[in-house]
Amino acid sequence: MSASAPDGTNAVNRRVSVSVRARGAERSAALAVLASDSKYRKYTQQVEKCLTTLENVQEWADFIAFLTKLLKTFQANTQYKEVPRKLIVAKRLAQCLNPALPAGVHQRALDVYAYILAIQGTEGLQRDLQLWSAGLLPFFEYASTSVRPPLLNIYETYYLPLKNGLRPITKAFILALMPGLEEEAGDFFDKVLSITDRIASSVTPVFFLQNVWLVMLTTPSARGSAVNYLARRFPKLDDFQDISEVVGRDLGLMIRAFAACLEDDNLLVRRGTLDLLVSNLKLDGKVLKNVQNDDMAVLMKAATNVVLRRDLSLNRRLYSWLLGADEAPEVQQRYFQSHALRLLCTTLKDEMFESRPDSFDSRPFKIFISLLDKWEIGQHVADLLIINALKALRRCESAVQQDGVSEDISMTASTVTEAVEPYVMWKQLFHFVHKEISDNAKILEAIPLLRFVIASIRTEDEEVDCVHLPIVFTAILDYIRALISVEPSRASTEVTRGALQLLLDIFPRIPVHAWPAPPTRFAKNKPNTSSLADGTPYARACSFYGVTIDERVPASADALSDSVTLVSAFEDLATLSATFARGIVTAGTGSTSVRECLMQAMTLLLKLVHKLEKQTTPLSIRWQPREWLAIILGCLDKKTTFALLDRVITLAVALAPSTVIEPRLAIDERSFVTKMIALLFDYLSPDLSPYHVRSVHLVWALEQSTTRRHVEATIAQLLSDTDSVVAQRYFDAFGVLWRLTDDLHIPGFRLKIPMLIVLDALNSEEPGLRRTAETWMRCCLRSYIRVLDPVLFDMMDPAIRRSAVSTTLIGRDVSGYVYDLPFDQRRLNYLLMTLLSLVRFGGQSFDKIARGTLLKRSLDPELVRRAQEASLAEGTYLDTLVGLLLRFLGSDPKPDIAIVMGPPNVVLQGTVIELLEVIVSRGEIDKRLLDSMETALVNKLFTVVQLGQLELQNKLLHALHTVIFAESALDERPFPTAEGDEPPPPTADDVAGSGAKVISPLLIQTILDALALSSNRPVLQHWLDFVSTATPHLQLPAAQLAVPLVECIGRQVRGLLADLERIASTRQTRTGDVRSKTTDTEFIMFLNAFERLLLISLAKFGDISLPLDGDTSTLERPALDSTSAGLLGLVSNVFSTDGATPAIDAPVVKLTGFWFIREAVQVLYITWQTTTSESEALHAEGEQDSFSLICSRSLSRCKRVLERLFRAQSMEVLESAVECWKRDPAQGTLFEVVDFLTQSAQNVVHMTCESIGTRIGPPEKNKKTPPNQNLTDAALFTFLEEYLRRLEGPIVIQVWGRCLSLAKDICSNAAVYKQQLYPMLRCITILAEKIAMTTALEDRRIRKDLQDIYVKLVDQCVLMSGRSVDQRPWMSRAAKEAISTNGRNSPAIRDTPFEEKNVSLTQLSESAGSSDIVELINSFLASNVLPLLRRILLDPDKVLSLCTNIIYYIVNPAMKSRVIRLFDIDDSVLDILREMSKLPAAAKAWRPPVADAFSDTKFFSMPPQLTHKWRPLVRALMDHDKAAFAELVAKISSTPSANIFTNREYEMQVCAQNFRRLTYVLYAGDKNTFLAQLPSVEEKVVDIVKNVTAPVVLREVYLCMRVLLCRLSAHTLASSWPVLVTEMLRVFEQAMSDPPADGSDDLQMILSVCKFVDLLLVLQTVEFQVHEWMFVTDTVDSVYRPDDWFPESLLDQLGEIIGDLPAQKGEAAVSAPASSFALHHDVEDAPTGDIPLSKNVRRPLLYDVQYIRSIRELAPFFSSVSIQAFEGVYASIGNTNVDWEAVEAGLLSELFETTA
Repeated sequence: MSASAPDGTNAVNRRVSVSVRARGAERSAALAVLASDSKYRKYTQQVEKCLTTLENVQEWADFIAFLTKLLKTFQANTQYKEVPRKLIVAKRLAQCLNPALPAGVHQRALDVYAYILAIQGTEGLQRDLQLWSAGLLPFFEYASTSVRPPLLNIYETYYLPLKNGLRPITKAFILALMPGLEEEAGDFFDKVLSITDRIASSVTPVFFLQNVWLVMLTTPSARGSAVNYLARRFPKLDDFQDISEVVGRDLGLMIRAFAACLEDDNLLVRRGTLDLLVSNLKLDGKVLKNVQNDDMAVLMKAATNVVLRRDLSLNRRLYSWLLGADEAPEVQQRYFQSHALRLLCTTLKDEMFESRPDSFDSRPFKIFISLLDKWEIGQHVADLLIINALKALRRCESAVQQDGVSEDISMTASTVTEAVEPYVMWKQLFHFVHKEISDNAKILEAIPLLRFVIASIRTEDEEVDCVHLPIVFTAILDYIRALISVEPSRASTEVTRGALQLLLDIFPRIPVHAWPAPPTRFAKNKPNTSSLADGTPYARACSFYGVTIDERVPASADALSDSVTLVSAFEDLATLSATFARGIVTAGTGSTSVRECLMQAMTLLLKLVHKLEKQTTPLSIRWQPREWLAIILGCLDKKTTFALLDRVITLAVALAPSTVIEPRLAIDERSFVTKMIALLFDYLSPDLSPYHVRSVHLVWALEQSTTRRHVEATIAQLLSDTDSVVAQRYFDAFGVLWRLTDDLHIPGFRLKIPMLIVLDALNSEEPGLRRTAETWMRCCLRSYIRVLDPVLFDMMDPAIRRSAVSTTLIGRDVSGYVYDLPFDQRRLNYLLMTLLSLVRFGGQSFDKIARGTLLKRSLDPELVRRAQEASLAEGTYLDTLVGLLLRFLGSDPKPDIAIVMGPPNVVLQGTVIELLEVIVSRGEIDKRLLDSMETALVNKLFTVVQLGQLELQNKLLHALHTVIFAESALDERPFPTAEGDEPPPPTADDVAGSGAKVISPLLIQTILDALALSSNRPVLQHWLDFVSTATPHLQLPAAQLAVPLVECIGRQVRGLLADLERIASTRQTRTGDVRSKTTDTEFIMFLNAFERLLLISLAKFGDISLPLDGDTSTLERPALDSTSAGLLGLVSNVFSTDGATPAIDAPVVKLTGFWFIREAVQVLYITWQTTTSESEALHAEGEQDSFSLICSRSLSRCKRVLERLFRAQSMEVLESAVECWKRDPAQGTLFEVVDFLTQSAQNVVHMTCESIGTRIGPPEKNKKTPPNQNLTDAALFTFLEEYLRRLEGPIVIQVWGRCLSLAKDICSNAAVYKQQLYPMLRCITILAEKIAMTTALEDRRIRKDLQDIYVKLVDQCVLMSGRSVDQRPWMSRAAKEAISTNGRNSPAIRDTPFEEKNVSLTQLSESAGSSDIVELINSFLASNVLPLLRRILLDPDKVLSLCTNIIYYIVNPAMKSRVIRLFDIDDSVLDILREMSKLPAAAKAWRPPVADAFSDTKFFSMPPQLTHKWRPLVRALMDHDKAAFAELVAKISSTPSANIFTNREYEMQVCAQNFRRLTYVLYAGDKNTFLAQLPSVEEKVVDIVKNVTAPVVLREVYLCMRVLLCRLSAHTLASSWPVLVTEMLRVFEQAMSDPPADGSDDLQMILSVCKFVDLLLVLQTVEFQVHEWMFVTDTVDSVYRPDDWFPESLLDQLGEIIGDLPAQKGEAAVSAPASSFALHHDVEDAPTGDIPLSKNVRRPLLYDVQYIRSIRELAPFFSSVSIQAFEGVYASIGNTNVDWEAVEAGLLSELFETTA
């Protein structure tokens, strides 16, 4: 109807409504006339009496008797054409046609039908068509062969004369007849075909075909018959001028019908449909030309789906449809290109881009791949579609990159790239990339797409790898080179960067053998192969792929013919890199972008050079290597990143020795080496530690690549810089180079001059330079042998010749030597001074190495030879050195040369004596002078530290250490050092008895400042050495030195770890160079000092008492009293901000060694945690070596310190580690530490249990006090639980005994250990779970102990939970929230329920009241305890007893409390019941409370969202008690009580409630769960419908039927349709004749019936479709209404009648309900991404309507339901995409509505 003529439309509506009312009035008048006839009343009584006999049938013969009697009754009253009680008669006759009854009953029933239809005539049948058709139409499908002829005779005799009156039931009639057309050879095929032809002529062929389309859409079982019919009767549409006269105006309906058949699972249906397409719906025919594009896409989508079946017959028919009937290939291709290509590609493209990443659909890609098999189709489709297919795949892949690439997407992409002809795919890809590079696009699309293709290629294909990839690689490279040469500004564009990155991706795919060969060697039998022979790589590729050459690219006159891929690539990369380098030097060219491009070009060039390693034939390259290297080095400056510098030097080093490239690159030139070394030394500065290792490698690579000693000379030149600041920086860099150089390089000989320059700086007059050299000695020397080797080599110079002599002095002979010849004494003195400096700084380390290393093991063979000539090669280095020194000491010049050699020799011997004194030791000095020296040194140290002066600190510390050591007792035993095997630490008595030095208080302040100030960090090692060596010789209270030092060093370690985390967190950005001064040396220094201080403190200060600040019950950092040695005034400001000091009368607590252990473990724990996490996150890049070095060495040192502490104080270390872990339980560091410290789980569990034992229970006289007061037993239980959870089954058996002992102790006195019961239960539960998985449970003793202790613990916890319940009422959620909001002392109630797996025992111990404990226990019982009972082989009696206690103490109080409602019961209680229902032995315990709750009248008052917990319980209740379902059905009474005092309304309410319980039981089951109980339910439904008229009960009947539709298969309800259909007819006819008043009880029953019909329309079951026409207009008349249309369906008639009723005063207009069919995607349902949904879903119109007050509220539903049903079928295209979530939500909300 036209929307432009509203007045005409309203007039038609008024006419139709008047006709409906007139027909109703006419029927009522006729019935009133008959009712006044006495004979008719008697006739009615006879029929009623006959109908009652059917209620007592026992066998099928009784049916025949009933039907015979009924027929005789009708025959005896032939004067009446109106059948009395025809609604009941129709229902009984339909029941007699039940397929389960024999054919004789069916035959007799058909006789009755025939008689009734005969006496009613055509008008009577038209009037009562709904009644008699309800049984006759569905029966044909099930009718036997003997019964079908009379049934077809009824159709032909009585139905066909209706002519146009058959229009409303046309679709149902077709559905009824379709089974007769399944087989063309069937007995009734021709008869049925004849009837269908007559029906078509009666209702017009156009209308008939439209209904055939609807049948094909909605009924899969009838599609085969429909296709058979169309194969015989479908006209040739091309023969008609106006096809709308044949198939109707809506061609989309026909298209969707064919699409549904093409997607059918039946192969024959698909085959027949394709035959129809080939013969009747040709692509070049006039029919499809009139079809809209969207409809054509639907048809093409369905047609192409058949290729997925991989059936040759289907594919052959599809190809015939796409290519046309002609067999000539040329004609087929022209046909395909003209009529099918664009549509096919558009359809596949739309499908590809509809794929969503979260639900990737590979179907369109599989279709695309399958179509490629047909050459005539595939070549054209691939040309047009390959780019779009790859785009769609990349789009999905990009959307899931954050979660990892989907394997399905990746596999599909690989398959697509393999299936397409390589030439076709790479031609399109090259076109795409070429256009993007040519246009200089701002947003890249082609280049990322090609990168995606490269990543997707999984298999090796010689054509791709050896032809297309080399061609594309060299062409793109040559193209961007040519464009940049013409337009230099392109060097910094996004396209250039993207193209270079693309080349980096392509490079690894090209095999080695393809580089040194031209592409023509592999490109055989390919189009345009000859074009690859001449021209530049770009021109050859354009000619090969058919791309127009860019006019901006100049032609190359000297292009080689058939050039090698490697040569052209090398030349272009060399030119590009030089161009980029010039662009960097030139201002205003986008330096950052160009640097990135240069980096990529150098990377490609380096990879290309690596390909030359196996190349033997020289390649002639057109380049100037020296000029090229000069240009590249010229662009390197301070802004150059290390990655670029690395590439440049690595490339230069790789090219230098190569003999393949001609001309060769030579890097022996001094200027080149100087530039590269200078830049590398910049990256060896301390603040660029991430690049140290790689820089050192590059330096030595340069040194090995040069034939001259340019590297040594360059480094010496850098170290000799006149600017002291610059020189210091180069000294630091050389120190890094020296430290990271391997001994195999012999750096002492190859870098001898730089080494001596550094050693000279030790005596430099420049303080900064001297300090730098001293730092180099301490931190970078690495091995003294490196320096000793060259010095000893020169000291054993053969030019130094001496002779042994004996001189007599005062009668004693003295052996000695005389020099035979003069030699360079100044040089020797210089070496001795150098050696003196070395020994002075080496100390014990030098002595240890020199004493422990044999000279003959030196890496320099010449040194060993000289030592052998001097007879000094058999000893150690120290032996050789002392021997040489003694020779020099005893050597004097001959008298004839004494004048020349005398004075220098005195100086030389003085140096030797000083060197010997340093080596042997120092003597004793007067104590008074030592005190004066100490005072001056301390004062000076304090001054230089505070002023940040570093130059003097080293010498001052050495002098001060000498003073302190000399004043200490000579016989004092040394404390252990941090290296090697050590003697045990001294005891406190040993230390107290020694003559230790009392140090100045000012020194403590100085030490702490020196360690803490960042400006003092360069000399940190000297201070740490001083602290480590001087502390054992000091005698003062522990807290004055040990405590501040331990805390200070701990803070410094934490600072280094924080810096390490900062570096690691920013290393991924790659925005610039990472700066950090943190190195492995600092970690090792601090940890060494930390370890030594701890050992000293534990041994020396363990028993000293001092006042503590604050609460003495917790062990905090010791505070210092002002009376303690006068030190507080100096130290207090270091640790306190306000400067306040503790009171003098502060309580004195004995400070034990645990304080030091606790501080140490905290620092070591965080060190372990940080270094472990960062080392795992490092990447294989340049900074990995440095960071891995820091992390590995720090972690290794940390492990050694922890190991030593654990050996000394195991329990204390474990408790301290648990305390650290308690702050962050999510980290697993603690368990790594524990596993490292001890491999024995028994020891760990034993120590933990012992520690728990000291903290629980009442105080006792001899009970051990735990040292760590901050650690609670709850934290220890948490650790024990997590530790046990990580153990394997066999290990659990070993720790079982100790845990059992602790559990028995706790259970033996449960009243005292009440708080430990639940934690102990958790631990024992974990043990039980693991023991149950081993064979240990077969051991009778272990099993008995486990069962006994487990039952005791569970009982005690249940009792504790129950007592907690007794102490407080069970509150509802609302009450809890009210108390939490208004109460002053109430604990806060959680917004979220307890998550048992994440609940910590620490939270349990810290909870404010018993509520949390109860919820924790209940949750744990449900989640862990109850599921474990069967696994530990607990006896059924014990299980029942345990569950009974749980029910008694926990469940019953929760469910029987008067202050709560059912839906306020805690979730944990319901979880207990759910888990208990899984235990067969516990059935007697849990069934009563669940049954009582289910029988409660308030059960259906709970909100629907809270019912998911009850559903499994109700299902379990029915499963465990087989009689429960029958008892529930029996409670539904259909007969009223005989008691006259009974309230009838109350009886109906009880009946309705019982029926709702039955409905919920069915709802709680799964699909077909209660199929066996269906007969009893159907019997009860029939009984209720027959005997009960109360609307409140009938409403529940239809709700139950809706649930049955969702829980049972549709065909199982076939026997219920006669009753249901007739009852619905009765309800709707009564509503039409007498609409219920507002507020009537009948309204809710009508609403329930409407919802039932609504659900049937959504589900579109086959069984209902034959009845659908009775309720809605199921033909195209619902949309395209004819001019004389009259509504025959009940809901349409109701819509006309109800819509005409006057609205009550004050009643608002009722809006039409929202469409249930997702024809257009709602905003709220749209996906979050940009990929649209492609599925349409149907949901009921009334799914959210719960209550109506007037029948007029349903008027919009009545008026629109037919249209909505048709549109839903139209949009679904044969699919039954039901919105089950909406259906289930509607059922659940109605079951638990508040008005229930």
